[in-house]
Amino acid sequence: MISAISCPAFEDLPGPRRLDENGELTGTARPGDVGALSLAATRDAIAEVLAARGDDPHLAGMDGRELLGPGDVHHLYDGLHPDPAGYDLMARRFVALVRDPAHPLGRAFGALTAG
Repeated sequence: MISAISCPAFEDLPGPRRLDENGELTGTARPGDVGALSLAATRDAIAEVLAARGDDPHLAGMDGRELLGPGDVHHLYDGLHPDPAGYDLMARRFVALVRDPAHPLGRAFGALTAG
C-alpha cells in the first residue's frame, strides 16, 4: 500500500476539490466535516491498517511522500497532478525502493520473486 504523495492543497484540508478564483485546486469541505478526509488523515488510516496487519509478509506499505515529497511539489503543475518530470522522478524513486532489501517495498517484492 502506498499512501498519497505530497499535495499542499489537501494535506490538512478535506476534499472534494474545486478550482479557486486563481485557477488552483483547493478543498471544499471544512476541517471537521463528517466523512471528509484530508491526505494526512488518509495516511494515518493506512498506517493503522499496516500496523494492525504487521504480521502479513505479503503486505507492505510506504508513505507516498517518499516518491514525491514536500520538496518536490513544484512538479504539481495544477497543484494536484505531477508533470512528466514529476512522474519520472516518482518512477525512479519507486524502482530504487523496490530494489532496496532494507525498505518494506523491497522486502515485499523480494518475497514475491523468491517463491
